[in-house]
Amino acid sequence: ADGSQPQSIALSDFNHDGWLDIVVTNYGIDNIGILFGLGNAIFSPMITYSTGINSSPYSIAIADFNHDNHSDIVVTNSETDNIAIFHGYSNGTFALTALYSTGTRSRPYTVTVGDLNNDNYLDIIIANSGTSNIFILYGYPNGTFGNETSYP
Repeated sequence: ADGSQPQSIALSDFNHDGWLDIVVTNYGIDNIGILFGLGNAIFSPMITYSTGINSSPYSIAIADFNHDNHSDIVVTNSETDNIAIFHGYSNGTFALTALYSTGTRSRPYTVTVGDLNNDNYLDIIIANSGTSNIFILYGYPNGTFGNETSYP
């Protein structure tokens, strides 16, 4: 009834308390929501982080991009043609630290993370439905991304 339209979900122990937490993309209200695990399959009320006006976040992946031993989040924003990086902190809070364009009218949908070039830095791989291509952002030692490459 709230119009959230959840699209994608992932799990991690964001606040390092030994319980899995849930993160979800809320496509209809332009945010991601985090529910902290409290044990016995009970979760806290949702805490939200904006992904931008009219962004329509769709897909989500979790990884430690900046090598600080805290989970970070990458989100595809299908209506604003970008991805958002939220860096995590030890207490389970997050900060939106970067937006990366995926190309004009790209409509990024799904995202995954892996070290594609074996340089020990995580890369971000995006499936763009609007431009029908695979878009790769290569990871750098400082937790940022660049050297964009796309494959039809």
